[in-house]
Amino acid sequence: MDKIVERIEREVGVPGLVSILAERLTPTDLQSILLEVYRLRSGQLHSSTVLSNYQVNRFVRPSTVPPTQLLKWEQVALWQLPQEFQALALSPVAPLGTNSVVASVDQSWAVATARNTEVVSDSTNVLALECAVRRQELLHANPKSSEPIHLAASHRLLRAQKYASPDLAPHFSSFALCSAGRDEGNSTFELCSMRLHILFYLGSLRAFLGPDAPIRVTASDLTQHISGEEP
Repeated sequence: MDKIVERIEREVGVPGLVSILAERLTPTDLQSILLEVYRLRSGQLHSSTVLSNYQVNRFVRPSTVPPTQLLKWEQVALWQLPQEFQALALSPVAPLGTNSVVASVDQSWAVATARNTEVVSDSTNVLALECAVRRQELLHANPKSSEPIHLAASHRLLRAQKYASPDLAPHFSSFALCSAGRDEGNSTFELCSMRLHILFYLGSLRAFLGPDAPIRVTASDLTQHISGEEP
């Protein structure tokens, strides 16, 4: 990417162009420039070009999964959802940085837009933001509140990385859960929430695939890796 950027800056005759756009312009000014650029570019397109782009752009082609199967899974998952959870219909886009800041994943894996947002590539990150907002509201009303937040969403995700396997698509549906609450010590809240999540997925998958489906659950303790100790 660095070589590509250097070539572009050299060809347009503006050294440091990317840094100027990223660091010196406010988000709204950058948005205005990008919107105008895409307005001008779209004005140069012909219908045949749009059709050609639709045929070759991997981000825009329809899913190969039948919509009836997606609907069936969503209905099963919603039916199995514990009463503690509230299901949400998320926006197609999230704030810029939802992928890279919240989850420390390379920003290039998300598809950024010209309006300082990015197409949702991991709905758990968005649910985490919503959980944080709702916890703030609870604590503002009652600083001692220990009421947990449990959210769920069925959402279509778009990811920019290229996959070697033809069976892996850039966009797909995902049913995600997210929980937030007060730290109770000894990872009590985390373990209780994880149990709630695992039981939901086991129940949903068995209801969807059948009771005899071979399902195996494993859990990894990553605290040793975080602390630098050998596993």
